[in-house]
Amino acid sequence: MADRLQEAMDRLRLIESPSLPILSVYLSLAPERIERRSIGGRLRDLLEPIEKLAASGDLDHDSSMSLRAGVRRVLDMSPAFTGELGHGVAVFVCDGLDLEEHLTMPRRIWDCAVAGPQPYLRPIQAVLDEYRKVAAVVLDARGAEIVTFHMGEVLDRQVVEAEELRKSNLSGWYGLEERRHRQHAEEARNHMFREVAERLDRLCRNSGVDLVLVGGQQEVTNALLSFLDERVRSMTGTFVIDLNTLTPALLASRVSEIEEAFERAEETRQVEEAYAAVSAGDLAVVGIGPVLRAVNRHAVARLLLHDGVSLEGSICGECGALSLPVMVCIECGGGVVQLPDLLEALSRSVVDGGGSVEHVMAPTRLAEDLVAARLRFKIR
Repeated sequence: MADRLQEAMDRLRLIESPSLPILSVYLSLAPERIERRSIGGRLRDLLEPIEKLAASGDLDHDSSMSLRAGVRRVLDMSPAFTGELGHGVAVFVCDGLDLEEHLTMPRRIWDCAVAGPQPYLRPIQAVLDEYRKVAAVVLDARGAEIVTFHMGEVLDRQVVEAEELRKSNLSGWYGLEERRHRQHAEEARNHMFREVAERLDRLCRNSGVDLVLVGGQQEVTNALLSFLDERVRSMTGTFVIDLNTLTPALLASRVSEIEEAFERAEETRQVEEAYAAVSAGDLAVVGIGPVLRAVNRHAVARLLLHDGVSLEGSICGECGALSLPVMVCIECGGGVVQLPDLLEALSRSVVDGGGSVEHVMAPTRLAEDLVAARLRFKIR
């Protein structure tokens, strides 16, 4: 699913229609069956402002007709959404461009409908930001299994088995043999740990794994940590789980819970570091005004956006400067185009300039300021 979403994101980013508006619709669907009854009504409520825009006379005839046709097509899709319960759905349509794309996302998102010259992609980017490639290790002294997850899907599964040893009951004069047997058992376990550590190192280096979770009895999981490369150990967490009752579904659920908690903690850390950098006068800014200035000067290395909010804005048709809604460009005095979501434009600009974007879902003080940024260089 991750590859499909990223491919769709990359493809949709290239679409632009200055003359005919592209309709982007996102709908979050609860897993309960009763949700099916509300889909049609929710879509109609969501699309009502778009219908009013199409009928307002503010658009030319072709744009109005294309937008009306897009609204009808989305409403006609609503029966198909009943098979997406528990997920988020995204639809992009433009009758004049013959565009119709329907995407499913692994988690619920915020509801919105946007009509503009480009597809509205920030909710998809927020979903992609949310998930990491996770290697989950479950092990005991007899063996280990390494399962690689991304967006809840299993990408790879590897099994590492320790050498099977026969149990020895020797004692007395044979105590030396018993000690040798225990030493052999420890060597076999350590050999398995080294093999697991080597495989995890390869997964982190070659497969993009950036979070490792080690589960089992605490004594065994802690023993493995000392075999891990320092870089791998820095991205590794442990959890206790009963291997006797473990199922694939239970492991996937537990990994998802830990991954979400890790992501919220990481978001909080990044926000706190940004605010601390601002207080120290370092390369960071907070708030829409300072962030706009930084983005317009291509100074942003990492943009932090509070998830699920939007702001109207403007973009200059001549110099490309972004701003809150204005009649003329604040940078060059040129004509501007109104934007349905300024934060979407900020995100695009940062990514196009080689920076990165983090959508913050954790409850932090970014909820008040909406945006923050770490900078490449100081701006005036």
